[in-house]
Amino acid sequence: MEQIELRLELIDPIFSEPPRVRYTMGGEGLYMSSRMAEIREALAGAKLSAGDRFVDLGSGDGRVVFAAAAVGARAMGIEADPTLHDLAEERGRAVREILQAGGASLSIELMRGNFFDHSLKDADVVFYYSGGSPIRQKEIYRKLEEELRPGARLILFRAKIAPEMRMEILPASRPPFHYIFRQGTSQK
Repeated sequence: MEQIELRLELIDPIFSEPPRVRYTMGGEGLYMSSRMAEIREALAGAKLSAGDRFVDLGSGDGRVVFAAAAVGARAMGIEADPTLHDLAEERGRAVREILQAGGASLSIELMRGNFFDHSLKDADVVFYYSGGSPIRQKEIYRKLEEELRPGARLILFRAKIAPEMRMEILPASRPPFHYIFRQGTSQK
């Protein structure tokens, strides 16, 4: 655990700028950078561990993906906005250099595209920063309910209220910073 905390602390400076807000995809999406301490808390609350398959929907500058990879997860980020994707690629080079110099083995994949085009059936943990169009939110929640397998966890970050979903809300949730859901063993 100490080794993981050290890895996370090493990448913090790469993401130390003040939070920024930006609408993407013609207002359908929202990008807002998050504090690394809050991201670490959410990943710990979802019990993300080495070897887990982790997916960040709308991965922005990649900070959540890199934090998940530092924990040892097989981390993937999907981002539609080309400017944010390029920023993630740039920062990814710095993260890889720092962590691999310390002997860390990383599994990071940054994809540019629409996350609706990607299956989530193999994910152990999915991260989604809640924001943007309310209609789009409902589509996303429906995709998550339909595709997450039993036992998979969802980190719904910065949601003002927990949406009505057919998943269990875990006690590690800390509104308004994050809700953590777990897909049940049987779906309605």
